[in-house]
Amino acid sequence: MSRFVIGAAILLAVVSRFLTIYIRLRELLPSFVSGVPRKGSGGYTAPTADESALMAGAFSYMLEGTLDSTQRAALASKNYYLRTYHDRDSDQETNILMERQHGRKSDGWVKGIRWDHAWGLYILSPNSPSGIIVEIPHPVYDTEAELLGVEGFLHGHAKCLFVAGAHRYANVTVGDADETGIQIERDGKWSDPQIAADVAHFGFETEDTASVFQAIHIAAILGLRAAGRVPTVVQFHSFDSANHSLCSVASAPSGKAVVVSSGSAMPTPLSTRVAERLRAGSIPVYEFGGIDGTACDLGGTHNLQHSYMRRIGAADQFLHIEVGSDVRIDPLIGMQRVARTVMDAINRVTVIGGPPLSI
Repeated sequence: MSRFVIGAAILLAVVSRFLTIYIRLRELLPSFVSGVPRKGSGGYTAPTADESALMAGAFSYMLEGTLDSTQRAALASKNYYLRTYHDRDSDQETNILMERQHGRKSDGWVKGIRWDHAWGLYILSPNSPSGIIVEIPHPVYDTEAELLGVEGFLHGHAKCLFVAGAHRYANVTVGDADETGIQIERDGKWSDPQIAADVAHFGFETEDTASVFQAIHIAAILGLRAAGRVPTVVQFHSFDSANHSLCSVASAPSGKAVVVSSGSAMPTPLSTRVAERLRAGSIPVYEFGGIDGTACDLGGTHNLQHSYMRRIGAADQFLHIEVGSDVRIDPLIGMQRVARTVMDAINRVTVIGGPPLSI
């Protein structure tokens, strides 16, 4: 090889490195969540079927690495854009699909100012061979769940990280938004437009593309399957331990526990393995549907993403994790350790490119 060719290659590598834009996902995610529409703000705009299809189609092209100027223009028409960054902590290349903000107000969220849609943030690791999708469907409502998500994504070398774009009760404007929203869902009114921002429940078992989040969830699963990978979805949630006494376990009478669920009343090899791995790390676990029963109300049994996976025969590749507030603040456990332990367990039971696990 000539000196000229070697020199050109070195120069290209230097220029490429210089042009690379570095960010820290551990900073980006909290920053994003700090700006999403809050409860009762009315700041979420439910997509039409065509808009959901547009966003899902664009993400499919992202997975294939074939997103072109036509699709970019379509995204821009919805005020969404795609950027490529390197995470400074992991040096992972990431493609990030996000909505352009209109600007910040010094007093925080103001209705109609910050987002046109609030459909969420979607991150793809193009070089990861994994089939793991990490999801955060309830930002803000689930305190600091985005920290669990980003830690899981980076540590587990996951393929995707999806974060919903609004508080689940952003469009509940009657009474106390949390109380009203919870009652709507207890009554099984899954198509009530007031809970449209609750991407994990709105349209449960009726509309697969009731949100952009759900449409991209489906696109990612189908795209990964087409590429010969086994899609495995892990959703991170968080809860106030004081409000869910039935989710405590004997080994942690204060309510300090991580609830591990398959999304149904029956555990799967995946959920059992994760529960065992957490216990092995001295992290208190409530195994929903397993040895701890189903009394806990945080089993995720009305989860829209799990519902879709069940219908396509992939229910055993879904995991619903709820981290109690006492666990999050425990200096001996903490969110980072929980997220990393969960991802280590998932990676041990997920066979890249092989058949899905069977019960």
